[in-house]
Amino acid sequence: MSSSPRSAGVTQTRSPYLTITTLLPEGQIDDEAAELFHEFVHSHTHTPVDELPDPITHDMGGEEIDKAALEAQRRERAARPWWQRPSTTWFIVLSPLGMLAVSALIAPRLQLYTDLVCNHLNAGQWDPENGGTEPDTWSLGSTATVPCAADPVVQAKVAELLTVMATVQGILSCLTAAFWGSFSDRYGRMLFLRLNTTAVLLSDAVLVSLAVAPERVPGGYWLLIYASAFQGLIGGSSAAMAALHAYLADCSTPATRSQIFSRFLGLVFTGVALGPSLGGIVERLSGNPFIIFYLALGLHFIHALFLWFVIPESLLPAQMDAARRRAENKRHWYNRFNFLAPLAILAPVARKEGVAPQQALKKDWSLTWLALSYAPDSLVLGSMPYWFQYAAGKFNWTAEIVGYYISIIGVTRALFLAFGLPTVLRILAPNRPVQLPTSPDEPLDARTSPSPPTPSRDPVHAHTPAVDLGLAKFSLALHAISLAFVSISKDTAMFTAATALGALAAGYSPTIHSLSLGLHTRRGGAPSEAGQLFGAMSVIQALGNQIVGPLLFGVVYIKTVATFPETIFYVLIAAVLLSLFFLFLVKIPPDERAVDAEAVAQATAADVPPIVIDDDEEPSTRGRTPSRTPTA
Repeated sequence: MSSSPRSAGVTQTRSPYLTITTLLPEGQIDDEAAELFHEFVHSHTHTPVDELPDPITHDMGGEEIDKAALEAQRRERAARPWWQRPSTTWFIVLSPLGMLAVSALIAPRLQLYTDLVCNHLNAGQWDPENGGTEPDTWSLGSTATVPCAADPVVQAKVAELLTVMATVQGILSCLTAAFWGSFSDRYGRMLFLRLNTTAVLLSDAVLVSLAVAPERVPGGYWLLIYASAFQGLIGGSSAAMAALHAYLADCSTPATRSQIFSRFLGLVFTGVALGPSLGGIVERLSGNPFIIFYLALGLHFIHALFLWFVIPESLLPAQMDAARRRAENKRHWYNRFNFLAPLAILAPVARKEGVAPQQALKKDWSLTWLALSYAPDSLVLGSMPYWFQYAAGKFNWTAEIVGYYISIIGVTRALFLAFGLPTVLRILAPNRPVQLPTSPDEPLDARTSPSPPTPSRDPVHAHTPAVDLGLAKFSLALHAISLAFVSISKDTAMFTAATALGALAAGYSPTIHSLSLGLHTRRGGAPSEAGQLFGAMSVIQALGNQIVGPLLFGVVYIKTVATFPETIFYVLIAAVLLSLFFLFLVKIPPDERAVDAEAVAQATAADVPPIVIDDDEEPSTRGRTPSRTPTA
């Protein structure tokens, strides 16, 4: 009787979970084959579902974590009411409220700065012979500011103020952001966010004071620089965003992380979209140009109340204790003075190929190239104040029109991030492979299970890091194209449409953050180091959008505003293309944990008999190791 075996042995794999198609290339698994695998691998008692570890928290903390304390704390937290448990829903719902206040201030704040500069120049330092035009006489807060706002001399002075504020806050944020990222690992995400929101409230109070009675404020509008410095000392917006991403990472799985980040940023941009329009409508109905500053202060105060008294911590005490012990082991005196030391987590590491000695000497540069790609793109946000100045000067926009323009961009980004990008991720997600049992008594066929199945926390479709990488490349390419159209726009309609096209490139940020954590864990890093990783990314972000970006684009705009103001867009295109170049150098490394599992599989392969399936054999003997007849 002839036989045609489909598999003459066990195929090695890099994954700790063998897929059925590894053993049967045709991939067809019927009930009989499931029963054969069930009989082959099962020999122990099944672990009750309520005794299984949490797949998220049990993997966090590294080797230093107290697993018994972690499990006890996880069970205690699981027994709490829903409002006392951490969840991604907290910040997905609350963040639009904070961004509503931030975005509502963008246009009025720019107008306030322009008013303050015009009043200052009109008080005796205005020189018509040096290119300036004598401004109209108007009181602070008047809407008749277009002639002054459009003057190149005033625009240059406002740009100088914006550059100084951004540079001071950026330098201090860069010096402290990584510290605050590590602080959130050691003492909790919420403690840092509570401190950070205090600085935001102080900045709002300064704006209200300058809007109501600027002549009574010590130092005048230069007090804005002191408020910016205080925000920088508490980490600024970069460290706050890093802590928010770390909180979301704590409450999500790798399979859902990109979608969670996308949905979070989508709702954030919903606040960005609604804020300027809401501010314009409230100002028009009330007739009070200062009402926006009171409104923003009130919204930030409500946001702070939730942070201080409602939202629970995402890290367990055992995880924070393990992070503190790791920090103690790595503490050196020079790290206190080296703010770039946290960037070491992004440095290349030695590979663990396990194949040839010469390959083991190679280093994995994937996370390093990703960080270098993130750096030029982070400059873009630093150009936004001058972007709005350009639009107000070229098209004679008032603060109200600038607000509506920001709303259009925010709506486009919000819709894409909340609905478009998650849909694309679901479409591109590969089907999850069938997993062999993780314990010998776990059945392959659920119908033969002696105990209820464990509910899965992962979606049916789990995208790979390659999907994140591809979407990030596409987003950067689309962004460069949109900037090219912006630079040649001659009217309001084309300028707005080109900017809206660039808003569709907003998928870069959530995918790059998800990809960075995926690359870190694939290199053998602990998932609980998300705060440290995102803290390092926030250092790059602070350098880009709060130091180098504002300084670079401020100088460019000041020097070219009177001759060729579109120069800033060509500099932006160069920065985005440089990001795309570095992104093409990123290669997805093999999972270090899968490599370790392969070594264990190889060590036990000799004890596993080969599975031979013969189409011509009787069903009762199919899959058994053929008996050998002793020969004389």
